[in-house]
Amino acid sequence: MTTEELNTLQEEAYDHLWNGRYRMALEAAKKVYRDRPDDSESAICLAWALLENGNPVKAMEYANLAVELKGDSVKAHLYRGYLLMRMSIFEGAVSDFDFAIHQQKESLAWAYLNKARTLAGMEKFSEAEKTLELAILIDRGKNPNWTEIKKWYASAKNINAGSEKINSNNTKEYLLKCSEAIKQKEYWYALKIARMIQNDQQSKKDEKLSAEFTELEAMYYLYQFRPALEKAEKLKSKFKKDDKFQSIYN
Repeated sequence: MTTEELNTLQEEAYDHLWNGRYRMALEAAKKVYRDRPDDSESAICLAWALLENGNPVKAMEYANLAVELKGDSVKAHLYRGYLLMRMSIFEGAVSDFDFAIHQQKESLAWAYLNKARTLAGMEKFSEAEKTLELAILIDRGKNPNWTEIKKWYASAKNINAGSEKINSNNTKEYLLKCSEAIKQKEYWYALKIARMIQNDQQSKKDEKLSAEFTELEAMYYLYQFRPALEKAEKLKSKFKKDDKFQSIYN
């Protein structure tokens, strides 16, 4: 393939990834990497595609390789940080995001957004809120939905401070919030709330079961496969006819 054709295919792979066409992204990324095995851009794109297709081990191999290869080191660190964040490897993710933030102004907004999510996953909600505000400021309204997700950070912070409480009267409301947070890719919030509901003695049996499923779903999206599998084994008899559960379990 010519350089121009490879560049076009690389752009298509990223477009597939951004729009959830993960199998198509993987096919395109593999073709580009086959012709550009020494290029960091092709390696990091393949890493991302592998992660979205359920292969986190291979994804990290190519993400680490991308940082070492010639090319845009800032972009390689940024995307590796994103992959690490998705897999709940928080310290490494923060390190990569800091590298990207200090080295280059471009992609800053996305780096700050994902750093905010990472800090939230570490229960550092005040710092996460400030980081998210920076992401929104730099983004300048290009992603208006980022403003909407501020509520998850404020809620988690207030819960930890004791000014917001989960009780038997609002458990269902918080379960709905978890579903909304998952749709907005704020998986850390759903995981936190689901575990709190399970540990609340006042929660009803059916609510605790729903919280367990929410926890499983959040762990799945965060690539916490081992604990997710253990949870799925525990729940399989209760959700054997649930299509969503089966898609996660299988």
